[in-house]
Amino acid sequence: MKRRTVTKTILTLLAVGMITGAVYPYAAEKHETIWLIKTLRSENLGMRVSTAQILAQNGEQKALKPLIRMLKKDVSDFARFSAAVALAQLGDINALDALKFSGRYDRNENVRSMAEDAIFEIERSEVILALN
Repeated sequence: MKRRTVTKTILTLLAVGMITGAVYPYAAEKHETIWLIKTLRSENLGMRVSTAQILAQNGEQKALKPLIRMLKKDVSDFARFSAAVALAQLGDINALDALKFSGRYDRNENVRSMAEDAIFEIERSEVILALN
């Protein structure tokens, strides 16, 4: 019963954060990170979107593959858009192939545009690192 209450509380906080745009990063422990990554597959769109942003803001590199999967396969345009934003924030060059594919072939213009922006940000970061 206590676990269900805690879960409901977390879900409510994430939903409120998405609505207000005030989802702030927090120090995720290992088990919290695992739970958040699993939440990327939630049936609740708001949960998937909020979780993607939390993982990216926390720099959770373990979320790279699940976020790529979300970008490639999620049925929601908004979720795929959010995955592209999160991948840009993570800044990992391993996301470039998936972003390039989405930038060309995603059915939604906004997702394609965000994927292109993410590619630009990641490549720009790599150039800056190479120059330093």
